[in-house]
Amino acid sequence: MSKNLIISLHPDLRNHALCLLHDLVPIGWVRLLCHAWAKEQWGNSAGNAQYHFILKKYESTSLYCTLHHEGGIPE
Repeated sequence: MSKNLIISLHPDLRNHALCLLHDLVPIGWVRLLCHAWAKEQWGNSAGNAQYHFILKKYESTSLYCTLHHEGGIPE
């Protein structure tokens, strides 16, 4: 039986995305800016065996939860 393994977002890219969200950059722009940043760091690679380098749509929930727990989302 084969399993689809979940490969995590690279921690540096995740931190970059969180910094952008802390600066109140809209999520659509965050995706574009993260894509450009990742391309500078790792070229056109989508990832490696440990991490992926493209911010997926579903990860916005995780990022916003992290910000909420840090107290960084204004109410």
